[in-house]
Amino acid sequence: MKIYDVIGIGVGPSNLSTAALIKPFSSKLSSIFFDHKKEFSWHPGLMFPDAKLQVSILKDLVTMIDPTNKFSFLNYLKEERKLYIFAARNGFSNVKRKEFEAYLKWVVSKLDNLYFNSNVEEIDHTGELFKVKVNSEIFETRNILMGAGLTSNIPNFCRSWLSSTLFHSSQFLKQYNNYRGKSVAIIGDGQSSCEILKFILENDDDSLPSRINWIFRNHRLNLLEDTPFANELYTPNYSEYIYSLEKNQRTKLIEQEKYTSDGVSGSMLNEIYDLLYYMKFNTKCEISIYNDSSLTDLKKENEKYFMSLNNESTIESEIVILGTGFYYQIPKCIERLSKEYYIEDGVFKIDKKFRLIPKSNIKGSIFIHNGAKHVRGIADPNLSLVAWRSGVIINTLLNSDIYNISDEMTIIDWKKK
Repeated sequence: MKIYDVIGIGVGPSNLSTAALIKPFSSKLSSIFFDHKKEFSWHPGLMFPDAKLQVSILKDLVTMIDPTNKFSFLNYLKEERKLYIFAARNGFSNVKRKEFEAYLKWVVSKLDNLYFNSNVEEIDHTGELFKVKVNSEIFETRNILMGAGLTSNIPNFCRSWLSSTLFHSSQFLKQYNNYRGKSVAIIGDGQSSCEILKFILENDDDSLPSRINWIFRNHRLNLLEDTPFANELYTPNYSEYIYSLEKNQRTKLIEQEKYTSDGVSGSMLNEIYDLLYYMKFNTKCEISIYNDSSLTDLKKENEKYFMSLNNESTIESEIVILGTGFYYQIPKCIERLSKEYYIEDGVFKIDKKFRLIPKSNIKGSIFIHNGAKHVRGIADPNLSLVAWRSGVIINTLLNSDIYNISDEMTIIDWKKK
């Protein structure tokens, strides 16, 4: 049986970045990646026609750690023979999510060690190697790379009602059906909730819901902080800085920096305001905004959902869309093995090289993507540091500085903090 140097669990942008950056060194580092999906996709439930990427296209899978890599977005444009027309339309500041997904699929097509429709059932350790059970077949590896992504945050009192009329926002385009004449509730005020509201409001007047209830906890809609100073929080130097802090200090900073990631773009807020202005005077669709409001309970009777809010009021709707965010959940395939690693507050303790910290001397390492926000800050689940994190992991696997992950300049000297 072949023994791999690393097996990746999940094929999203993070593990895809690592796979692309491993490719030039595949003779030194054998790898294989598994994903349960039938084929690659990237947020299909939110792939609106005009949705744009919210980070610089330079923050693709490889460029920030290896600008000459053949899997860069720039090389994708060149190979697809559209580099000139992309540049002609000033495309670098105007990349749609659909185009970025096309780029990701192009990278997938170039790699031969990615396997879809492959369900990782369990991961175990024998004392020498990890054993990975995939579709009832066993694979052996010296290291594991977890890239299973985040889990939809669904309130417990909503779980029994999940259906085509009550669902998480990440499933919107999969579940969407004409809401003509119906009452719709949108819970949440993040970018995704706003994009869903915009999509619904842009229907023809005859196809609009009869009523929209927009419910969110904040007092007002929060603008995405997208200044150069805010973007410094998405650099390797800042990631290293926040990792060096004490837990209480880190937690406080992560909360303060929330809207550098979870805010809504100014252009989106302007478009929604214009649509609401038009609706107020020109349609029969009633729109009610419930700010300072949290969903505390939900029941269903006669095809309608009755939602209890924190102010003791009750709102009814026929459709409920939960824009309630995401959280990290320990994947089921590693639940049993996870007992061998330190866990605090439901998340793994992670060292500086993105490895889980074992309770005893276990040979080999489990690396993790998108599971270190509690020690690495708000940038961890974001695309911004995907290539750099992959570089750190690959250098560690090879015990060599294959990629230059040394200090990049920043305006603020985080090392002196």
